[in-house]
Amino acid sequence: MKKYLFYTTDGFTQDASLKETENCQLLGIGLGNNIEQAFDDFLNENDYIHQQDYEKIMAYEVIGNPITL
Repeated sequence: MKKYLFYTTDGFTQDASLKETENCQLLGIGLGNNIEQAFDDFLNENDYIHQQDYEKIMAYEVIGNPITL
């Protein structure tokens, strides 16, 4: 089974002095044999997404094991 990270560039983040920072927001992870199944898994595990107003959600497939220190 493949793992995908789902993220968006919609919205913004502020630093401690309230200056806007352009970035991506990680929304969650989905598992599946392909990206469509992983997106369905992501939506099932993150019900809040249906109530948000994201225009664009993108994904990257995770390859390999996470690095731990």
